[in-house]
Amino acid sequence: MTPHRLPTSTQTGRRPVRYRLVLCLALCLPLLAMAAERVWFENVRVYRPGDYYLLDLDSHLRLRARPTEALANGVSLYFDLTIEVKRQRNLWPDETVRTITKRYRLFYFELTRHFRVTETRSGHSSNFDSLDKALDYLGNLRAEPLVAARDVDMPQRYRVEIQLAIDPSELPAPLQIQAYTTRRYLMKSDVLVWPLD
Repeated sequence: MTPHRLPTSTQTGRRPVRYRLVLCLALCLPLLAMAAERVWFENVRVYRPGDYYLLDLDSHLRLRARPTEALANGVSLYFDLTIEVKRQRNLWPDETVRTITKRYRLFYFELTRHFRVTETRSGHSSNFDSLDKALDYLGNLRAEPLVAARDVDMPQRYRVEIQLAIDPSELPAPLQIQAYTTRRYLMKSDVLVWPLD
């Protein structure tokens, strides 16, 4: 009895099906990993109710297995939300008018089984009973002052750039090595660009 083999297309000069299957898996696995760890922004709004331009923003995150395991083992994760207001210039590189960095610490309390998100500058903390709720809260802004209206001469020349990322330098040393060599702990959103006016 002859063993069953995968069909091949060697008769037509093509590589066997199994090689194409391996190639497909090699190309798809990185995409699946990126899909499991995602950052996206919703409900972005820049508006001027008075003397300042303000920003509303909802950030959404989904972590891969390694950062989630690190949280469960008592490791804090630090996230930096960076907001830059830039002014377009014709003959020179764009000018950064203002940079705002908000740092968040995410920690899991095993004894009480809750997650805590702390905005490190203000010290304000909120507790959540699930990781998804904590991640959905992290990086959400309401009426965040961007720039004074008196400092904006031509609003159409200004834009806001937003990015959210894990800070790997805050990880314990062994995890830092893994973060930089395997990228399993690295997470950075695409830069969201939004007009000021």
